[in-house]
Amino acid sequence: MELEELPLGWSKTTVGEVAALFRGVTYSKDQASNFPQIGMKPVLRGNNINGELNFDDLVYVPDGLIAPEQFVSAGDIVFAMSSGSKHLVGKSAKARISFDGGFGAFCGLLRATEAINKDFLHYVFQGNDFRRAISEVSKGSNINNLKGEHILDFEFPCPPLAEQHRIVAKIEELFSE
Repeated sequence: MELEELPLGWSKTTVGEVAALFRGVTYSKDQASNFPQIGMKPVLRGNNINGELNFDDLVYVPDGLIAPEQFVSAGDIVFAMSSGSKHLVGKSAKARISFDGGFGAFCGLLRATEAINKDFLHYVFQGNDFRRAISEVSKGSNINNLKGEHILDFEFPCPPLAEQHRIVAKIEELFSE
């Protein structure tokens, strides 16, 4: 849909107008463990983002390394921000439940405001427009990187909140069939 031809009540919106983006936990290899330990919390990485969040093959880091905003809450969207594989950069998954852990430095977390339906925003990132935009901007010599502004500056057509709820309900109805 051309952004200039929006239905009545819809507006052009950037992600940054309706959400905040946080970068992941930075830790050194010697601070990490592949096994849970007292005083450590799990951290999601790019391999845990596969359309949904999976909680296999987690890394554990000292819980003091995870800032309060880096804990994953229900409705947050976790992104792979860096990868050696260009097609993995920008992949995302919405947290269905809160997770008593964080996300690694090669990931980002988007936390929506009350101004937008979190499920609607999640579906925006599953669309071809977003994938095309990310494919054009993620660059690196060996590692492909997505900058925060690539997500926050992404513009999309945004309907009024009541219409967002109806769109999400219809999408979920169709997926259930």
